[in-house]
Amino acid sequence: MTDATAEQQSNARVLCGFTYSQRRQVGDLERAIADFTTVIDMPDATAEQQANARVLRSIAYCQRGDAGDVERAIADCTAVIDMLDASTERRAMARIFRGISHGRRELVQDEACAIADYTAVIVMPGASAEQRAKAHSNRGFAYGKRGQAGDVERAIADYTVVIDMPDANAEQRAMARDNRGFAYGERGQVGDLECEIADYTALIDMPDANAEQRAEARVNRSVAYGKRGQAGDVEFAIADYDAIIAMPDAPAEQSEFARVNRDLLLKLNKLPSKKKQK
Repeated sequence: MTDATAEQQSNARVLCGFTYSQRRQVGDLERAIADFTTVIDMPDATAEQQANARVLRSIAYCQRGDAGDVERAIADCTAVIDMLDASTERRAMARIFRGISHGRRELVQDEACAIADYTAVIVMPGASAEQRAKAHSNRGFAYGKRGQAGDVERAIADYTVVIDMPDANAEQRAMARDNRGFAYGERGQVGDLECEIADYTALIDMPDANAEQRAEARVNRSVAYGKRGQAGDVEFAIADYDAIIAMPDAPAEQSEFARVNRDLLLKLNKLPSKKKQK
């Protein structure tokens, strides 16, 4: 349209690029990147539109994963972070996705760079609750990957912040429960196994957790029961596997894992299957 304003054209390009990145058919990521690049290069696009296009292009680069794409993503996010007229929301988004990109590159000091970006969002005045929750969760994960002395405790602390945030959304709190449970299992101090099981149980009981999260929590809880090895834990683990198998919306991979491990436990412990009990 020759009579569309610059703002309308740039908004249309961003929406079109975003739609391509969601559809993900052959060539769609290239189309998305081209649309975002057009907005970035428009001399009359606003700073906010250009910042948004750069953040979205960085995500598309990471989704594509060609040689050099992680570096391109980091460069786009850095450009937004350095933009004096970009909004706090856009700069916080850029920090989060630059941290993610550093984590994917996995060079020396990349985890430290990722942790620094997430920390900057956490302390950034004006960052939204959702962004701060995501930064805490991602920083906890980065601590877990780094694995230095005290990092497990730092990860647990970050996940606990998200769990206790009244304005964190259900998906973030569920993910934090799952990750904190795993971190307790990694730490392995006295009582950590019970804390791990408690986190998975809380996630399973969350009414607003999705099916994949609840199924994953049951898988992890059944494994934790196996590590604990108390009287009745084999039966508890089998019950979790049965529950996953009975879930109509559990992912196929988790259902298959549950079937294989349930049958193995039944065989090892010489327990009758449900079919035989009938």
